[in-house]
Amino acid sequence: MLENIRVFLCDEHTLLRQGLRKLLELEPDITLAGEAGDGQEMLDKLKKAVPDVILMGIGMPNIDGITAVCKAKKILPRLKVVILAAYEDESYIFKAIKVGVMGYLLKDASFDELMEAIRTVYKGEAWIQPAVAAKVLREFAMLDKREMQEGDKFYSDLTEREKEILR
Repeated sequence: MLENIRVFLCDEHTLLRQGLRKLLELEPDITLAGEAGDGQEMLDKLKKAVPDVILMGIGMPNIDGITAVCKAKKILPRLKVVILAAYEDESYIFKAIKVGVMGYLLKDASFDELMEAIRTVYKGEAWIQPAVAAKVLREFAMLDKREMQEGDKFYSDLTEREKEILR
């Protein structure tokens, strides 16, 4: 028997949310827990929706995706998050990892990749699209090459789990 994964959609683009909702409704192991057009609306609905996984856009009005994830994890610490990003922006990638995002997917990904990301993250594993993972690995390799100063903000601010994922 399939597990039921409760998914919450949060993105500023209405058409994207509507399209994802229709596609997710076709999946036998997915239940739509709710949706929101920005981070504040998502936070307002979070306690009632109690999702397992949030599909989160980044550049939203009111409260951006990274800030919303940080606040959502304080409300529901076991919440899993997959970021849906339009660009491979390193600053967003690393901020997302630092706040506990377990999945990172570009909006040009296929629906199959999205479903794999949702199911993988739901199980507590990380899922990062290969193009994004390459950027993470390049940055991590650069950390090794430069001298680490004690106050290096990027590496020293990471949790042990984040360091493990990067390794």
